[in-house]
Amino acid sequence: MPILRSQEFVSANVSYTEHKLGAVDVNNDGKINSKEAKKLGDLADTFELFRIGRTSVDRSAFQTFYQSYVRVCAKSGALPTDLQDNYQNWLQA
Repeated sequence: MPILRSQEFVSANVSYTEHKLGAVDVNNDGKINSKEAKKLGDLADTFELFRIGRTSVDRSAFQTFYQSYVRVCAKSGALPTDLQDNYQNWLQA
């Protein structure tokens, strides 16, 4: 993996998650259910870890969690498996 450009990656994830979550929340109820989550692409694996035990998740709660998670992992310099695909996709964008 190339050198982690953490601050850029963290910043890019703010608008990226807002866009992706908004696009899959088809009924615009502010919640993401398991059917909608299947359309999250590279966010789906992290979403499923966050969703364990729940049928749906508040969109803003996941966004807050995800952005904090990315920030902490990026700062550490080591991305867990569920974020490595997101980082590669971001680099290639």
